[in-house]
Amino acid sequence: MGFSSIPGESILERIGGRTLGRFFSFFFMTIFIIIPVLYAITLSIQSGSVQQGFMYIAPKIISPVQTLNQQSLMAIHQKGVYFSSGHLLSDIWHFIKYYWLLLMSLYIIYKWIKILYKVMPFSPFSNNSSAKMTNLTLAIISFIFIQMIFLGFLSTITPGLSYWSAVNLPFMAVYNLFLAFPYFIEKANSLINMSSNYTNLTAPMGTNLTAINETIKTNITDIINYSKSYIIYK
Repeated sequence: MGFSSIPGESILERIGGRTLGRFFSFFFMTIFIIIPVLYAITLSIQSGSVQQGFMYIAPKIISPVQTLNQQSLMAIHQKGVYFSSGHLLSDIWHFIKYYWLLLMSLYIIYKWIKILYKVMPFSPFSNNSSAKMTNLTLAIISFIFIQMIFLGFLSTITPGLSYWSAVNLPFMAVYNLFLAFPYFIEKANSLINMSSNYTNLTAPMGTNLTAINETIKTNITDIINYSKSYIIYK
């Protein structure tokens, strides 16, 4: 019995050929997994402690729903993805970093589901490797279950993180992503239609860093009550 292919995963190969598909697979693997792992190793070496690197990479790889929820909440409470420090390069960097973390979380979730999907035909829950939708559904359920177990364990060692808030995080991450999606679309449209005016990229008209900071301070209590995902986020 061979590994089955997840539905839709070969779309790049169909569009640009197998070589192009492999290139993009390697590219995404590099920027979303290999580079963060190398950075975590660098942190461990510089600090002389494996814990530093582990605490950086573990939430992103083991429980990507935390990063997804973190980025979604940021867009929701700011009503958009804005950075306005007054320094062009700094704002561009934070803008890129925001979407890098968002896309990285989605990519790692995809890789989790893909791995589970490929091993599902060998599980006792599925005896038909050709039942792709059944195996995909089981893979998604398994991923959610794994996340709930890890986050439930995390709640036992993290002060202030309740058990029910932790185990509900996979569902809240999807819900918050849905709420944040209009802001992502709004930003994409502004980028497409933007002029050379730097303000269009970093902040809406009349918004400045002080106003954004005040908004974040005002909503920090709501963020804490709404989700505890940022507890170990770095």
